[in-house]
Amino acid sequence: MANRITFVHAPVIRYDQNYGTLFVPLWAYTLAAYVPENWDISIIDTVIDDIGSAEPSKVFAFSGINQDLTSILEVRDTLKGRYPSAIFIVGGPITWSFEQENELELLDGFDHIIILDWEESLPRFLGQISNGDETLPH
Repeated sequence: MANRITFVHAPVIRYDQNYGTLFVPLWAYTLAAYVPENWDISIIDTVIDDIGSAEPSKVFAFSGINQDLTSILEVRDTLKGRYPSAIFIVGGPITWSFEQENELELLDGFDHIIILDWEESLPRFLGQISNGDETLPH
């Protein structure tokens, strides 16, 4: 399989919180700029994209906030069922706040949890995967 990372945006839409405003996954577009050139990139935004349109990927990367947990886990489970050999990673605000609350076990179904910023760790991690090593850099 070619090197491909798919950034997955799976928010829970609550109109009472954002007054109906839908936000694009800027985190995914930002991180895409840090992906090594030998990787293909796709972004799935479940607000507008059918998760069934997700192509096979070596890595599926998620981010979100605490309220998105149910949706993130449902989408992850769907993709994991379709692509069981893929690597599933999660980061962003949800990981930081769950760490602060001692609730990281809620994300146990992910292969890797990245706390805080991915800009340095993601390219190194993808480089290691390209070389056959799937451990997160420190």
